[in-house]
Amino acid sequence: EKEEAPEGHETWTEDTHREREEDLLEKSPERKYERSGQPMYSSGMSEENMNKVLYSYDVCKALRDERVTEEDSDGYSPYVSNACEEDWSETKKTYKTQANLLAKDFERKKAAFEYSRALTAKSGKLDPLKLHQYRTSEDIFLTTTQLAQAKSHGIIMFLDLSGSMCEIIEDVTAQAITIAMFCRQVNIPFEAYSFTSTAYWRERGKGIRAAEAGAGELECDGTKVVEMFSSKMNKKTFDEAAYTSFAIAKAHSYSNRLKYHVSGHYLHPVDGMGSTPLIQTAMIASKITKEFTRKHAIQNTNIMFLTDGYPDGISVVQDGKSDVQTSREVMINFEGKMIRGQGGRKIYEAVLLRLKEITGATIMGFHLAYDASTFGQGYVNVDDNREFPKVIKEWRKVGFGAWKNVKGYDDYFIIKINRSARFDADVFEPKKADTINDIKREFKKFAKTKKGNKQLVTRITDAVAA
Repeated sequence: EKEEAPEGHETWTEDTHREREEDLLEKSPERKYERSGQPMYSSGMSEENMNKVLYSYDVCKALRDERVTEEDSDGYSPYVSNACEEDWSETKKTYKTQANLLAKDFERKKAAFEYSRALTAKSGKLDPLKLHQYRTSEDIFLTTTQLAQAKSHGIIMFLDLSGSMCEIIEDVTAQAITIAMFCRQVNIPFEAYSFTSTAYWRERGKGIRAAEAGAGELECDGTKVVEMFSSKMNKKTFDEAAYTSFAIAKAHSYSNRLKYHVSGHYLHPVDGMGSTPLIQTAMIASKITKEFTRKHAIQNTNIMFLTDGYPDGISVVQDGKSDVQTSREVMINFEGKMIRGQGGRKIYEAVLLRLKEITGATIMGFHLAYDASTFGQGYVNVDDNREFPKVIKEWRKVGFGAWKNVKGYDDYFIIKINRSARFDADVFEPKKADTINDIKREFKKFAKTKKGNKQLVTRITDAVAA
């Protein structure tokens, strides 16, 4: 006959364990009515899948060349449009002017760093001009000044090519090209990529397989991270690559400023717009940054994300044989450390913080906005203690907002994008005016815009030259 355990010393049987095993499941305190279950676990992205969603400039150029030869462009293909090329030859001069402004500010700060940390020491050699002071002074030796060596810098940019970017894609591409020109001028290694995710690309990949994740891996089928241009290109290739990015932006833009028409229909699917896989891209950024830093022996790498919206939600490939109940919380293995969160924004923030741990890079975010609603999307979780009307008023006045250590970024900017406050605006072109006062008003508007641009340039170079 089975003995009963003394009171206070009850044993756990298999039955009682089963009855209470739900209490052992982790539940997130973030939501009152959370679905019970273990957090969904992901092993992250494998090296193989990262390689599958990364496309080099040379691979993409071959695909674009095929597209041009396969179809009759009728002058509307952005890759070979004469009108677009003429536009580029003029517009790139404006980008160059703004790049010069960035370069001058950067060099000034770099020189200030070197001189502020200069070491002055006696050389051990007598200074003939001071020998007459030998009775009253010990300072009769020549001195040498050794300037401190500024850190070596590098910049990696990731440009959002999601569909919602179409209204501002020209301006964002202008920023990316301008920063690249600045890097070339001051000999800073750089790489620039566009990123998006589309079902269309998955279907029409013309023989290039999309990533096929295994159970537990992040879904990345349809994701593409495409090299735009880099410092390893010679001048001819860089100019060609910069023009291609410029033309792709024109084809995607809904702008009525264009005096000519180039059609997105003639773009290869590799250049198509889609959604916003910021989480997957930030994880791929780790691979890219480590290789970039190792190749160029960089001490201070700056990773820049240029986007207009929220990261996509993520999904994890499930094992069809598993019957484990999962909650809405996701745990992702990001290079040996588990990060977790509910919803794309929280997971993205955790991924950025881990990206900094892995790479040691400065993470910079550029949220592009053209009105109060799109500003508000970028402002969420930035500064809850300030009154929003005051913040938006200040942003409209100067054309940008800047914050430190928010949303996973070291430096975060919300930039105002519109016709009167373009990042590359540097030449005063008055509109048709009837009186001298009309011209004065136009110039005041331009001067205000340029002042905002200079402030933005200062903030960017502060972060890069740190």
